[in-house]
Amino acid sequence: MTLSSYNHLLWSAGPPGYIGIPFMLALAIAEWGVYLVPTSLVGLWISGGRATRRLSLKAIVTTAAAVLASKLIPPLWDTLVPATWNDYLYQAKSAHCVSPSVTIAIILATGLTLWTAKTIKIKWIGVLLVMLSLAVSWAKIFLGVHYPLDIFVAGLVSLAMMLAMNSRYGKVISLGAVRLLHGRLQNLALLSEISLFFFPQPALPRVGNSSPRITLHTCLKHSPRGLSYFAKQIKLSARSVIHYQQTQRWLAYWNATPMHAKLAQATPRLLQKIYRPYQSLRLRSQDRMNILVSHYDFIFRQGLGSLVLSAAQAPLLLGSFSGKSGAIYEIQLSAIATLDREGELALDLYSDQQRLFSVAFTFYGSELVPCVGVGCLQGPRGSDAQERVRNATRDMFGLRPKGLMLRLVREIGRAYGCKKLILVGNRNRVLFHQIRTGKVLADYDDFWQEMGATRRPDGEYQLCCEAIPVPNLQEIPSHKRSEARKRIELTERAVEATLNGFAGNFNAA
Repeated sequence: MTLSSYNHLLWSAGPPGYIGIPFMLALAIAEWGVYLVPTSLVGLWISGGRATRRLSLKAIVTTAAAVLASKLIPPLWDTLVPATWNDYLYQAKSAHCVSPSVTIAIILATGLTLWTAKTIKIKWIGVLLVMLSLAVSWAKIFLGVHYPLDIFVAGLVSLAMMLAMNSRYGKVISLGAVRLLHGRLQNLALLSEISLFFFPQPALPRVGNSSPRITLHTCLKHSPRGLSYFAKQIKLSARSVIHYQQTQRWLAYWNATPMHAKLAQATPRLLQKIYRPYQSLRLRSQDRMNILVSHYDFIFRQGLGSLVLSAAQAPLLLGSFSGKSGAIYEIQLSAIATLDREGELALDLYSDQQRLFSVAFTFYGSELVPCVGVGCLQGPRGSDAQERVRNATRDMFGLRPKGLMLRLVREIGRAYGCKKLILVGNRNRVLFHQIRTGKVLADYDDFWQEMGATRRPDGEYQLCCEAIPVPNLQEIPSHKRSEARKRIELTERAVEATLNGFAGNFNAA
Protein backbone atom coordinates (compact mmCIF):
# COMPACT_ATOMS: atom_id res chain seq x y z
CA MET A 1 0.00 0.00 0.00
CA THR A 2 1.37 3.38 -0.99
CA LEU A 3 1.54 6.35 1.36
CA SER A 4 -1.13 8.20 -0.62
CA SER A 5 -3.57 5.27 -0.59
CA TYR A 6 -3.02 4.83 3.15
CA ASN A 7 -3.77 8.51 3.63
CA HIS A 8 -6.95 8.16 1.57
CA LEU A 9 -7.96 5.08 3.59
CA LEU A 10 -7.58 6.93 6.89
CA TRP A 11 -9.82 9.75 5.70
CA SER A 12 -12.43 7.36 4.23
CA ALA A 13 -12.73 5.58 7.59
CA GLY A 14 -13.89 8.78 9.28
CA PRO A 15 -17.58 9.60 9.75
CA PRO A 16 -19.20 11.34 6.79
CA GLY A 17 -20.15 14.98 7.27
CA TYR A 18 -23.77 15.72 7.97
CA ILE A 19 -25.82 18.73 9.03
CA GLY A 20 -26.20 18.73 12.79
CA ILE A 21 -24.61 19.84 16.01
CA PRO A 22 -21.28 17.98 15.40
CA PHE A 23 -21.06 19.51 11.94
CA MET A 24 -21.72 23.05 13.17
CA LEU A 25 -19.26 22.58 16.05
CA ALA A 26 -16.57 21.28 13.73
CA LEU A 27 -17.20 24.11 11.27
CA ALA A 28 -16.88 26.73 14.03
CA ILE A 29 -13.65 25.22 15.37
CA ALA A 30 -12.13 24.85 11.90
CA GLU A 31 -13.01 28.38 10.82
CA TRP A 32 -12.42 30.40 14.00
CA GLY A 33 -9.98 28.40 16.10
CA VAL A 34 -6.92 29.87 14.40
CA TYR A 35 -7.88 33.40 15.47
CA LEU A 36 -7.13 32.53 19.09
CA VAL A 37 -3.44 32.58 18.17
CA PRO A 38 -3.16 36.33 17.34
CA THR A 39 -5.52 37.06 20.23
CA SER A 40 -3.20 35.24 22.64
CA LEU A 41 -0.10 36.96 21.27
CA VAL A 42 -1.65 40.42 21.47
CA GLY A 43 -2.80 39.71 25.02
CA LEU A 44 0.70 38.64 26.02
CA TRP A 45 2.17 41.73 24.38
CA ILE A 46 -0.18 44.05 26.23
CA SER A 47 -0.02 42.46 29.67
CA GLY A 48 3.57 41.27 29.72
CA GLY A 49 6.98 42.81 30.13
CA ARG A 50 9.96 42.97 27.83
CA ALA A 51 10.77 39.25 28.09
CA THR A 52 7.16 38.28 27.36
CA ARG A 53 7.06 40.52 24.28
CA ARG A 54 10.25 38.97 22.97
CA LEU A 55 8.80 35.49 23.49
CA SER A 56 5.69 36.55 21.55
CA LEU A 57 7.88 37.72 18.68
CA LYS A 58 9.85 34.47 18.84
CA ALA A 59 6.56 32.58 18.51
CA ILE A 60 5.75 34.65 15.42
CA VAL A 61 9.16 33.85 13.89
CA THR A 62 8.78 30.12 14.63
CA THR A 63 5.26 30.11 13.21
CA ALA A 64 6.42 31.90 10.07
CA ALA A 65 9.12 29.26 9.57
CA ALA A 66 6.58 26.46 10.08
CA VAL A 67 4.17 28.06 7.60
CA LEU A 68 6.94 28.45 5.03
CA ALA A 69 7.95 24.80 5.45
CA SER A 70 4.31 23.70 5.15
CA LYS A 71 3.95 25.67 1.93
CA LEU A 72 7.08 24.07 0.49
CA ILE A 73 5.97 20.49 1.17
CA PRO A 74 3.24 20.24 -1.58
CA PRO A 75 5.46 21.39 -4.50
CA LEU A 76 8.31 19.22 -3.23
CA TRP A 77 5.93 16.27 -2.97
CA ASP A 78 4.71 16.79 -6.53
CA THR A 79 8.30 17.01 -7.73
CA LEU A 80 9.77 14.06 -5.87
CA VAL A 81 6.83 11.62 -5.76
CA PRO A 82 5.69 9.86 -8.98
CA ALA A 83 2.39 11.02 -10.44
CA THR A 84 0.80 7.57 -10.00
CA TRP A 85 1.07 7.99 -6.22
CA ASN A 86 -1.22 11.00 -6.36
CA ASP A 87 -4.20 9.30 -7.98
CA TYR A 88 -6.20 9.20 -4.77
CA LEU A 89 -5.12 12.48 -3.29
CA TYR A 90 -8.07 14.59 -2.31
CA GLN A 91 -7.66 18.13 -3.61
CA ALA A 92 -9.61 20.19 -1.09
CA LYS A 93 -11.02 23.47 -2.29
CA SER A 94 -11.85 25.46 0.81
CA ALA A 95 -13.13 29.02 1.02
CA HIS A 96 -10.81 29.58 3.99
CA CYS A 97 -7.97 31.99 3.20
CA VAL A 98 -5.42 29.71 4.92
CA SER A 99 -4.86 26.09 3.88
CA PRO A 100 -5.68 23.55 6.61
CA SER A 101 -2.14 22.27 7.04
CA VAL A 102 -0.94 25.84 7.48
CA THR A 103 -3.66 26.42 10.07
CA ILE A 104 -2.40 23.53 12.17
CA ALA A 105 1.18 24.74 11.71
CA ILE A 106 0.24 28.20 12.97
CA ILE A 107 -1.57 26.98 16.07
CA LEU A 108 0.85 24.20 17.00
CA ALA A 109 4.06 26.16 16.35
CA THR A 110 2.81 29.02 18.51
CA GLY A 111 1.65 26.66 21.26
CA LEU A 112 4.91 24.71 21.36
CA THR A 113 6.97 27.91 21.49
CA LEU A 114 4.94 29.33 24.36
CA TRP A 115 5.14 25.95 26.11
CA THR A 116 8.89 26.47 26.44
CA ALA A 117 8.43 29.69 28.47
CA LYS A 118 9.64 29.90 32.06
CA THR A 119 6.47 31.57 33.32
CA ILE A 120 3.71 29.18 34.38
CA LYS A 121 0.96 31.41 32.98
CA ILE A 122 2.55 31.48 29.53
CA LYS A 123 3.20 27.72 29.69
CA TRP A 124 -0.51 27.14 30.25
CA ILE A 125 -1.35 29.32 27.25
CA GLY A 126 0.98 27.13 25.19
CA VAL A 127 -0.68 23.96 26.49
CA LEU A 128 -4.13 25.33 25.65
CA LEU A 129 -3.01 26.18 22.11
CA VAL A 130 -1.64 22.65 21.65
CA MET A 131 -4.99 21.27 22.80
CA LEU A 132 -6.68 23.69 20.40
CA SER A 133 -4.58 22.29 17.56
CA LEU A 134 -5.94 18.82 18.37
CA ALA A 135 -9.50 20.15 18.26
CA VAL A 136 -8.89 21.93 14.95
CA SER A 137 -7.28 18.76 13.57
CA TRP A 138 -10.39 16.77 14.43
CA ALA A 139 -12.59 19.43 12.84
CA LYS A 140 -10.57 19.48 9.63
CA ILE A 141 -10.69 15.69 9.32
CA PHE A 142 -14.37 15.51 10.30
CA LEU A 143 -15.31 18.06 7.63
CA GLY A 144 -13.24 16.25 5.03
CA VAL A 145 -11.06 19.20 4.14
CA HIS A 146 -7.80 17.41 4.93
CA TYR A 147 -6.34 13.97 5.42
CA PRO A 148 -5.19 12.75 8.87
CA LEU A 149 -1.67 12.13 7.64
CA ASP A 150 -1.44 15.70 6.34
CA ILE A 151 -2.39 16.95 9.79
CA PHE A 152 0.27 14.72 11.28
CA VAL A 153 2.91 16.07 8.88
CA ALA A 154 1.94 19.64 9.78
CA GLY A 155 2.46 18.74 13.45
CA LEU A 156 5.89 17.28 12.70
CA VAL A 157 6.86 20.42 10.79
CA SER A 158 5.79 22.63 13.71
CA LEU A 159 7.73 20.52 16.20
CA ALA A 160 10.79 20.53 13.95
CA MET A 161 10.70 24.32 13.55
CA MET A 162 10.34 24.83 17.31
CA LEU A 163 13.35 22.58 17.98
CA ALA A 164 15.32 24.24 15.19
CA MET A 165 14.69 27.73 16.60
CA ASN A 166 15.97 26.54 19.98
CA SER A 167 19.15 25.05 18.54
CA ARG A 168 22.49 26.85 18.54
CA TYR A 169 22.20 28.38 15.08
CA GLY A 170 18.44 28.71 15.28
CA LYS A 171 18.75 30.96 18.32
CA VAL A 172 21.01 33.30 16.36
CA ILE A 173 18.54 33.50 13.48
CA SER A 174 15.49 33.86 15.71
CA LEU A 175 17.19 36.50 17.88
CA GLY A 176 18.02 38.59 14.82
CA ALA A 177 14.47 38.28 13.51
CA VAL A 178 13.03 39.17 16.93
CA ARG A 179 15.19 42.30 17.14
CA LEU A 180 14.07 43.34 13.67
CA LEU A 181 10.40 42.83 14.51
CA HIS A 182 10.78 44.56 17.87
CA GLY A 183 12.22 47.62 16.17
CA ARG A 184 9.37 47.69 13.64
CA LEU A 185 6.67 47.22 16.27
CA GLN A 186 7.77 49.88 18.76
CA ASN A 187 4.39 51.62 18.49
CA LEU A 188 2.72 48.58 20.02
CA ALA A 189 4.74 49.07 23.21
CA LEU A 190 2.29 51.81 24.11
CA LEU A 191 -0.47 49.20 24.35
CA SER A 192 1.12 47.87 27.52
CA GLU A 193 0.90 51.36 29.03
CA ILE A 194 -2.71 51.80 27.94
CA SER A 195 -3.60 48.38 29.33
CA LEU A 196 -2.74 49.64 32.81
CA PHE A 197 -5.88 51.79 32.66
CA PHE A 198 -8.14 48.77 32.41
CA PHE A 199 -5.98 46.12 34.11
CA PRO A 200 -3.95 47.92 36.81
CA GLN A 201 -1.01 45.89 38.00
CA PRO A 202 -0.16 45.74 41.71
CA ALA A 203 2.52 48.17 42.80
CA LEU A 204 5.96 46.62 42.88
CA PRO A 205 7.81 46.73 46.19
CA ARG A 206 10.26 49.59 46.45
CA VAL A 207 13.94 48.88 46.59
CA GLY A 208 15.75 51.36 48.81
CA ASN A 209 14.70 54.90 47.95
CA SER A 210 13.53 54.08 44.43
CA SER A 211 10.17 55.50 43.33
CA PRO A 212 7.40 53.58 41.53
CA ARG A 213 7.59 53.72 37.77
CA ILE A 214 5.61 56.56 36.18
CA THR A 215 3.06 55.33 33.64
CA LEU A 216 -0.05 56.69 31.98
CA HIS A 217 -2.05 55.18 34.82
CA THR A 218 -0.40 57.70 37.17
CA CYS A 219 -2.46 60.47 35.54
CA LEU A 220 -5.65 59.18 37.15
CA LYS A 221 -4.14 58.23 40.48
CA HIS A 222 -6.33 60.59 42.53
CA SER A 223 -9.41 60.57 40.28
CA PRO A 224 -12.59 59.15 41.85
CA ARG A 225 -13.93 55.95 40.33
CA GLY A 226 -17.04 56.13 38.23
CA LEU A 227 -18.31 56.91 34.76
CA SER A 228 -16.18 60.06 34.47
CA TYR A 229 -13.12 58.01 35.40
CA PHE A 230 -13.81 55.58 32.56
CA ALA A 231 -14.34 58.49 30.14
CA LYS A 232 -10.99 59.96 31.16
CA GLN A 233 -9.36 56.58 30.53
CA ILE A 234 -10.69 56.44 26.98
CA LYS A 235 -9.81 60.06 26.22
CA LEU A 236 -6.29 59.79 27.59
CA SER A 237 -5.71 56.49 25.78
CA ALA A 238 -6.76 58.00 22.45
CA ARG A 239 -4.54 61.05 22.97
CA SER A 240 -1.57 58.92 23.92
CA VAL A 241 -1.92 56.85 20.74
CA ILE A 242 -2.26 59.94 18.54
CA HIS A 243 0.80 61.53 20.16
CA TYR A 244 2.77 58.33 20.60
CA GLN A 245 6.29 59.74 20.20
CA GLN A 246 5.66 62.58 22.65
CA THR A 247 4.08 60.18 25.14
CA GLN A 248 7.07 57.85 25.11
CA ARG A 249 9.50 60.72 25.52
CA TRP A 250 7.35 62.30 28.25
CA LEU A 251 7.12 59.10 30.30
CA ALA A 252 10.82 58.42 29.88
CA TYR A 253 11.59 61.95 31.10
CA TRP A 254 9.63 61.50 34.34
CA ASN A 255 11.31 58.16 35.01
CA ALA A 256 14.79 59.63 34.55
CA THR A 257 15.57 60.34 38.23
CA PRO A 258 13.87 59.78 41.61
CA MET A 259 13.20 63.53 41.90
CA HIS A 260 11.40 63.52 38.54
CA ALA A 261 9.31 60.55 39.65
CA LYS A 262 8.43 62.15 42.99
CA LEU A 263 7.20 65.31 41.31
CA ALA A 264 5.09 63.35 38.81
CA GLN A 265 3.63 61.25 41.63
CA ALA A 266 2.78 64.37 43.65
CA THR A 267 1.05 66.08 40.70
CA PRO A 268 -0.51 63.44 38.42
CA ARG A 269 -2.18 66.09 36.22
CA LEU A 270 1.29 67.09 35.09
CA LEU A 271 1.44 64.05 32.78
CA GLN A 272 -1.60 65.19 30.78
CA LYS A 273 -0.28 68.63 29.86
CA ILE A 274 1.24 67.63 26.54
CA TYR A 275 -2.21 66.65 25.24
CA ARG A 276 -4.06 69.90 26.02
CA PRO A 277 -3.64 73.56 25.04
CA TYR A 278 -0.98 75.03 27.27
CA GLN A 279 0.11 78.63 27.91
CA SER A 280 -0.34 79.71 24.28
CA LEU A 281 -2.55 78.46 21.45
CA ARG A 282 0.33 78.85 19.01
CA LEU A 283 2.04 75.86 20.63
CA ARG A 284 1.53 72.45 19.07
CA SER A 285 2.01 69.14 20.84
CA GLN A 286 5.75 68.97 20.15
CA ASP A 287 6.18 72.63 21.18
CA ARG A 288 4.35 72.01 24.45
CA MET A 289 6.61 69.05 25.08
CA ASN A 290 9.74 71.10 24.43
CA ILE A 291 8.64 73.96 26.68
CA LEU A 292 7.67 71.68 29.56
CA VAL A 293 10.90 69.70 29.33
CA SER A 294 12.98 72.88 29.17
CA HIS A 295 11.11 74.29 32.19
CA TYR A 296 11.83 71.31 34.40
CA ASP A 297 15.37 71.03 33.08
CA PHE A 298 15.81 74.65 34.18
CA ILE A 299 14.24 73.92 37.58
CA PHE A 300 16.50 70.95 38.27
CA ARG A 301 19.55 72.71 36.84
CA GLN A 302 18.99 75.65 39.20
CA GLY A 303 18.52 73.30 42.15
CA LEU A 304 14.87 74.26 42.64
CA GLY A 305 13.44 70.75 42.41
CA SER A 306 12.74 70.46 46.14
CA LEU A 307 11.14 73.90 46.20
CA VAL A 308 8.78 73.05 43.33
CA LEU A 309 7.94 69.68 44.89
CA SER A 310 6.99 71.39 48.15
CA ALA A 311 4.99 74.06 46.31
CA ALA A 312 3.15 71.33 44.41
CA GLN A 313 2.04 69.70 47.65
CA ALA A 314 0.94 72.93 49.36
CA PRO A 315 1.32 76.69 48.70
CA LEU A 316 4.53 78.14 50.13
CA LEU A 317 4.69 81.52 51.82
CA LEU A 318 7.58 83.39 50.22
CA GLY A 319 7.25 86.62 52.16
CA SER A 320 5.01 89.48 53.19
CA PHE A 321 4.94 93.27 53.34
CA SER A 322 2.64 95.89 54.80
CA GLY A 323 0.70 98.62 53.06
CA LYS A 324 -0.18 102.19 53.97
CA SER A 325 -2.95 101.10 56.34
CA GLY A 326 -0.81 98.45 58.00
CA ALA A 327 -2.60 95.64 56.16
CA ILE A 328 -0.38 92.62 55.55
CA TYR A 329 0.04 91.32 52.01
CA GLU A 330 1.38 87.80 51.58
CA ILE A 331 3.10 86.36 48.50
CA GLN A 332 2.66 82.61 48.04
CA LEU A 333 4.13 80.19 45.52
CA SER A 334 2.23 77.20 44.18
CA ALA A 335 3.15 74.70 41.48
CA ILE A 336 0.90 72.81 39.07
CA ALA A 337 -2.16 73.56 41.16
CA THR A 338 -4.02 76.67 40.07
CA LEU A 339 -3.75 78.12 36.56
CA ASP A 340 -1.93 74.96 35.49
CA ARG A 341 -3.00 75.43 31.85
CA GLU A 342 -1.21 78.79 31.73
CA GLY A 343 2.00 78.02 33.60
CA GLU A 344 3.88 75.61 35.84
CA LEU A 345 4.40 78.07 38.70
CA ALA A 346 2.01 80.62 40.15
CA LEU A 347 2.55 83.59 42.44
CA ASP A 348 -0.47 84.58 44.51
CA LEU A 349 -0.93 87.87 46.34
CA TYR A 350 -3.15 87.52 49.41
CA SER A 351 -4.74 90.16 51.61
CA ASP A 352 -6.89 89.33 54.64
CA GLN A 353 -6.58 85.64 53.67
CA GLN A 354 -8.26 86.36 50.34
CA ARG A 355 -6.56 86.03 46.99
CA LEU A 356 -6.05 89.42 45.39
CA PHE A 357 -4.06 88.63 42.25
CA SER A 358 -2.25 85.70 40.61
CA VAL A 359 0.28 85.28 37.84
CA ALA A 360 1.22 82.00 36.15
CA PHE A 361 4.66 81.63 34.59
CA THR A 362 7.02 79.06 33.11
CA PHE A 363 10.76 78.96 32.54
CA TYR A 364 11.85 77.83 29.10
CA GLY A 365 14.40 78.33 26.40
CA SER A 366 17.93 77.07 25.92
CA GLU A 367 20.73 77.27 28.45
CA LEU A 368 22.23 80.18 26.53
CA VAL A 369 19.02 82.23 26.28
CA PRO A 370 16.68 81.21 29.12
CA CYS A 371 13.31 82.94 29.20
CA VAL A 372 10.35 83.18 31.51
CA GLY A 373 6.88 83.17 30.00
CA VAL A 374 3.70 84.57 31.54
CA GLY A 375 0.51 82.78 30.52
CA CYS A 376 -2.04 84.32 32.87
CA LEU A 377 -2.60 87.36 35.06
CA GLN A 378 -5.78 86.88 37.06
CA GLY A 379 -7.56 89.16 39.52
CA PRO A 380 -9.99 88.34 42.33
CA ARG A 381 -13.49 86.99 41.86
CA GLY A 382 -16.76 88.06 43.36
CA SER A 383 -19.06 91.06 43.27
CA ASP A 384 -16.58 93.19 45.24
CA ALA A 385 -13.55 92.26 43.12
CA GLN A 386 -13.02 95.71 41.59
CA GLU A 387 -13.48 97.43 44.93
CA ARG A 388 -10.87 95.21 46.54
CA VAL A 389 -8.38 95.97 43.77
CA ARG A 390 -8.99 99.72 44.14
CA ASN A 391 -8.50 99.56 47.89
CA ALA A 392 -5.30 97.57 47.50
CA THR A 393 -3.99 100.04 44.91
CA ARG A 394 -4.57 102.95 47.29
CA ASP A 395 -3.06 101.02 50.17
CA MET A 396 0.09 100.29 48.11
CA PHE A 397 0.62 103.98 47.28
CA GLY A 398 -0.84 103.71 43.79
CA LEU A 399 0.91 100.46 42.85
CA ARG A 400 -1.56 98.24 41.01
CA PRO A 401 -1.55 94.59 42.12
CA LYS A 402 -1.19 93.26 38.56
CA GLY A 403 1.74 95.58 37.95
CA LEU A 404 3.39 94.28 41.12
CA MET A 405 2.87 90.63 40.12
CA LEU A 406 4.41 91.18 36.70
CA ARG A 407 7.34 92.96 38.32
CA LEU A 408 7.90 90.05 40.71
CA VAL A 409 8.04 87.51 37.88
CA ARG A 410 10.41 89.77 35.98
CA GLU A 411 12.71 90.03 39.01
CA ILE A 412 12.62 86.26 39.60
CA GLY A 413 13.59 85.70 35.98
CA ARG A 414 16.45 88.20 36.24
CA ALA A 415 17.68 86.62 39.49
CA TYR A 416 17.94 83.22 37.79
CA GLY A 417 19.58 84.40 34.60
CA CYS A 418 16.61 84.78 32.24
CA LYS A 419 17.11 87.22 29.39
CA LYS A 420 13.54 87.72 28.19
CA LEU A 421 10.04 87.89 29.58
CA ILE A 422 7.52 86.49 27.07
CA LEU A 423 3.91 87.64 27.58
CA VAL A 424 0.98 85.82 25.99
CA GLY A 425 -1.20 87.88 23.65
CA ASN A 426 -4.98 87.96 23.67
CA ARG A 427 -5.40 85.79 20.58
CA ASN A 428 -2.95 83.17 21.87
CA ARG A 429 -4.50 82.69 25.29
CA VAL A 430 -5.72 79.18 26.05
CA LEU A 431 -9.00 80.77 27.16
CA PHE A 432 -9.50 82.52 23.82
CA HIS A 433 -12.93 80.90 23.36
CA GLN A 434 -14.07 82.31 26.71
CA ILE A 435 -12.76 85.72 25.64
CA ARG A 436 -14.79 85.61 22.42
CA THR A 437 -17.94 84.61 24.27
CA GLY A 438 -17.49 87.40 26.82
CA LYS A 439 -16.79 85.16 29.82
CA VAL A 440 -13.28 86.61 30.21
CA LEU A 441 -12.90 90.37 29.87
CA ALA A 442 -9.24 91.02 30.70
CA ASP A 443 -7.31 92.70 27.89
CA TYR A 444 -3.70 91.57 28.08
CA ASP A 445 -2.49 93.38 24.97
CA ASP A 446 -3.27 96.84 26.33
CA PHE A 447 -1.62 96.12 29.66
CA TRP A 448 1.52 94.63 28.07
CA GLN A 449 1.89 97.68 25.85
CA GLU A 450 1.33 99.94 28.84
CA MET A 451 4.20 98.15 30.60
CA GLY A 452 6.48 98.86 27.63
CA ALA A 453 6.41 95.42 25.97
CA THR A 454 6.90 95.06 22.22
CA ARG A 455 4.71 92.87 20.06
CA ARG A 456 6.32 89.89 18.33
CA PRO A 457 5.34 88.41 14.93
CA ASP A 458 3.81 85.34 16.62
CA GLY A 459 1.33 87.49 18.56
CA GLU A 460 3.18 87.42 21.88
CA TYR A 461 4.79 90.37 23.68
CA GLN A 462 8.30 90.67 25.02
CA LEU A 463 10.15 92.50 27.78
CA CYS A 464 13.78 92.32 28.81
CA CYS A 465 14.63 90.83 32.21
CA GLU A 466 17.08 93.57 33.02
CA ALA A 467 17.39 95.71 36.12
CA ILE A 468 14.63 98.31 36.08
CA PRO A 469 16.08 101.77 36.72
CA VAL A 470 14.70 103.68 39.69
CA PRO A 471 12.54 106.62 38.56
CA ASN A 472 14.06 110.06 38.97
CA LEU A 473 12.04 111.62 41.75
CA GLN A 474 13.04 115.09 40.60
CA GLU A 475 10.96 114.60 37.46
CA ILE A 476 7.86 113.84 39.51
CA PRO A 477 5.67 116.75 40.68
CA SER A 478 6.46 117.70 44.26
CA HIS A 479 2.97 116.94 45.58
CA LYS A 480 3.28 113.35 44.30
CA ARG A 481 6.93 112.82 45.15
CA SER A 482 6.37 111.45 48.65
CA GLU A 483 3.87 108.85 47.49
CA ALA A 484 6.14 107.84 44.61
CA ARG A 485 9.03 107.32 47.03
CA LYS A 486 6.89 105.15 49.27
CA ARG A 487 5.63 103.18 46.25
CA ILE A 488 9.21 102.50 45.17
CA GLU A 489 10.15 101.39 48.69
CA LEU A 490 7.11 99.11 48.90
CA THR A 491 7.98 97.55 45.54
CA GLU A 492 11.55 96.93 46.67
CA ARG A 493 10.33 95.32 49.90
CA ALA A 494 7.99 93.05 47.97
CA VAL A 495 10.72 92.05 45.51
CA GLU A 496 13.22 91.43 48.30
CA ALA A 497 10.72 89.35 50.29
CA THR A 498 9.89 87.25 47.22
CA LEU A 499 13.50 86.56 46.25
CA ASN A 500 14.55 85.85 49.83
CA GLY A 501 11.58 83.53 50.23
CA PHE A 502 12.49 81.75 47.01
CA ALA A 503 16.03 81.13 48.23
CA GLY A 504 15.00 80.57 51.85
CA ASN A 505 12.39 77.94 51.06
CA PHE A 506 14.84 76.20 48.78
CA ASN A 507 17.52 76.10 51.46
CA ALA A 508 14.99 74.85 53.99
CA ALA A 509 13.87 72.13 51.62
